[in-house]
Amino acid sequence: MKKLIFVFTLLLCSSVLLSAKNEIVVKKLGESSASFIVNSDNNRTLLVLYPTTEMLPPLEKVAKQELPKESVDISNLKPIKNNAYIVFDGVQSTIPLTLKGLKPNSGYFLSLVKPEDSKFTPISLEFATIAPEPKKQSRGIAFRQPTENSVELLWANGDGENRIVVVTKGRTQVEPPLDGKEYKASPKFGAAESKIGNASFVVYSGVKGECKVENLAPATVYTFQVFEVNGKGKSSNYLTESASANPRIKMTAIPAPQMLPAKEVSETGCIIAWKGSEGVEKYVLDIAYDENFTRFADTYENSDIGKIEEIEVVELDPNENWYVRVKAYGEGTESQYSKTLKIK
Repeated sequence: MKKLIFVFTLLLCSSVLLSAKNEIVVKKLGESSASFIVNSDNNRTLLVLYPTTEMLPPLEKVAKQELPKESVDISNLKPIKNNAYIVFDGVQSTIPLTLKGLKPNSGYFLSLVKPEDSKFTPISLEFATIAPEPKKQSRGIAFRQPTENSVELLWANGDGENRIVVVTKGRTQVEPPLDGKEYKASPKFGAAESKIGNASFVVYSGVKGECKVENLAPATVYTFQVFEVNGKGKSSNYLTESASANPRIKMTAIPAPQMLPAKEVSETGCIIAWKGSEGVEKYVLDIAYDENFTRFADTYENSDIGKIEEIEVVELDPNENWYVRVKAYGEGTESQYSKTLKIK
């Protein structure tokens, strides 16, 4: 029985050793630091840091190194060759490691080496520190008159190398970009390749201080925010703080009201109605005695009639044709005039 237990234990230990996985996992990348979790087996392990412009030096006969645990500042280490540093030396199955003193916006390799195992192939992870964060955010978002399906933005650039514009539907905060990630942009809001987070979209990426956003819904509120960025790809570092007039909310243009036939027409009045749309705060009514709207009926020139979509008008001149038009206003935007309704 004891022999069986011993054999079982031996097989179990062998299974664990065979299944031990040597790997390096990135936890976080900063401007001059990087954190990792390294999984190793029960053999002596070396972790070697070196720039992507160099090669891994030979390490078969490296003497045992006494190094700080978990956090290593490479500015305090002596390179083994050129700019290559041993940053861990020991036997440990799980190795939490933070490297400091790295150069911003630079590429490195972190290699896992077994110096006492001639058959082991080094495992190397390529990573890059992020660029320095911009210090001055874009500001002063302004809008050119929006259409029902598009809007043009202008803003004052910050001090980043580039910038992106992120848009979300509604009065909600856009989802900010993540450092170390480069985003695809599309001027068409809602494009799948430009999605960021759950409901935000990158609509512009570049150096300019303006862009046009398309594929928007009529009479709909959107939130716009510009983010400055330094670096590209895995080195991207975004400034995500707000600034003056950044972010901003804007509604797309409201569709023009659709006039309906006049009802209960008498010699001096009638009931006027129209079909409106969502997002309207008020309507403005004009009634004139000429189709150019130069001779207005009393009290019916640019008349604010509120949010109603039907109104009875009275005391019109019975000897004239009546020309009627309506315009809708929303949050900071307005529609075109409706088609003119002529009433004899």
